[in-house]
Amino acid sequence: MGLRDEIQPKLNRVADLAKWLDDQPNGEEWYELIYDQQYSSQAIASLLAKHGFKCDFNVVHRFRAKHVAK
Repeated sequence: MGLRDEIQPKLNRVADLAKWLDDQPNGEEWYELIYDQQYSSQAIASLLAKHGFKCDFNVVHRFRAKHVAK
C-alpha cells in the first residue's frame, strides 16, 4: 500500500469544470464563451483561472470536444 500513498488518483477535470460552471450565477454566459470557437482554449483557461477554476488549455479543449459532440 506504500506506493499508492505516493501518487494521486486520476482527477476528471472536465467533469469538475462542468460542475463549476453549473454552480456559477453566470453559468450560461460561461458555456457560450467556451463554445465560441473564436477564442482559443488557452485564452478560456486563463480566464477560468482568473475567476477561480485552475485548469490548462487541454481541459478546455476536452470539454469542448465532449460537449459539442452531443
